[in-house]
Amino acid sequence: MANESTSDRYDAVTALERGLKTELALLDDLARGLVDQRSAIAADDTAALEQLVQQLSRTLLTLREARRQRRILVEMVTGDAESRLGELVTCLPEAPQVAILCRELQDRAVAANRELAINQTVIRRAIQSGERFLQQLLTAPNLDSYRQQSDPPVSGGLLLNQRA
Repeated sequence: MANESTSDRYDAVTALERGLKTELALLDDLARGLVDQRSAIAADDTAALEQLVQQLSRTLLTLREARRQRRILVEMVTGDAESRLGELVTCLPEAPQVAILCRELQDRAVAANRELAINQTVIRRAIQSGERFLQQLLTAPNLDSYRQQSDPPVSGGLLLNQRA
């Protein structure tokens, strides 16, 4: 019975290693997609931007599923599904590869988060720029520039709804 338990734990650790590698690849895809998204914003390529948004959504869904699988495997290995990666490392001294993968996963998650923060800033600034452009476009033009030299000054105004 103890041999079967050891075998199950070994299988769970092996599956956990595969799962962590999958998560690493997904985080790489996410970070790459975020960089591509910035490029599409800079190029004003709406078709590419829409495609990237869909791709990023699929990546995030797959990443969420991979993390759900990790929780199941962590529970099999440690008995606690809510164990953090750092706690997992201390529970598995016989699996140094898991420790390496956990550290790498944490580093890549931080890198992907940094890319996301950059994109949020870029998108926010693009929206602000677009709003300023619309505001300038929709505000009343200076009527003096449209008058001919001999025309009398215009006393009326132009009303526009400046709320867009």
